Amino acid sequence: MKFKKIYIEISDICKLNCSFCTAIKETRGIMNLELFQKAINEAKKHTNLVTFHILGDPLKISNLIKYLDIAYKASLKVELTTSGVFLDDFNILLHPSIKQINFSLDAIVELKNKFELLDRVIDFCKFKIKNDSKIFINLRIQKRARNKDVLEVLQNKFNIEENLKNNLIDENEGRIKIYNKIIIDFRDTFIWKELNTKGYNNQQNNNLKAVNGTCFALDSHIGILSNGIVVPCCIDIGGNIPLGNIANSSIYDILQTKKVKDIKEGFKKNIIIEDLCKICDYRRKFD
Repeated sequence: MKFKKIYIEISDICKLNCSFCTAIKETRGIMNLELFQKAINEAKKHTNLVTFHILGDPLKISNLIKYLDIAYKASLKVELTTSGVFLDDFNILLHPSIKQINFSLDAIVELKNKFELLDRVIDFCKFKIKNDSKIFINLRIQKRARNKDVLEVLQNKFNIEENLKNNLIDENEGRIKIYNKIIIDFRDTFIWKELNTKGYNNQQNNNLKAVNGTCFALDSHIGILSNGIVVPCCIDIGGNIPLGNIANSSIYDILQTKKVKDIKEGFKKNIIIEDLCKICDYRRKFD
């Protein structure tokens, strides 16, 4: 089976405490290179694109280039998702394996030195332009955090004369093109829904009922946590729907399990089986 992409969490460490993010992080640590090699060996059988993201910030890893080199040798393209807070070495982000870099500006907006950090991200954008890099840059920000000051900085730094609103590419998604292959992407506010680590102990979770709905999980993508556990999607940051582990199983074998088949069959029939999926707001985009 071919996926559009496979999420590989090379680390769940970000050293930030953003209000919009989950409290479940920095529990698994960094995926060691041996396990990452296994993840890549498996991923290349099922996709051409891997995304270094679920939790954590890949730029926090000191030997990131080794992970990029492994992906490159496997002929896989890479997407990076980062806050930009740890943006230091510009050259590494022009690595030939990288197809796209997603900067989550929400994290920067909440920090006291947000303008200094934003300038750093903008400097990298200009560095990419100067080097005629084909890498796509996506400057993401949730609509709830739409910050006039931040927009003005972007507008001035890129010498955009027109009001940014007039440069909308897609009014529904709120994407603004500020240069070739560089966009600002305003996204709907996302609220993390988490299962209690000991199960459904609160009233809300105890009252869960079967619901109708579908999702692209296990169809367009899957995720691999930094401990090797395979999950249906990048929303399952707690590993609440473990499907197997690439440390001792192939992705092919994992996809043949009854659990995976039941989840996929449920989605086809517009039935949500897993409890985490029942409380997930993101999948409602597909209802």
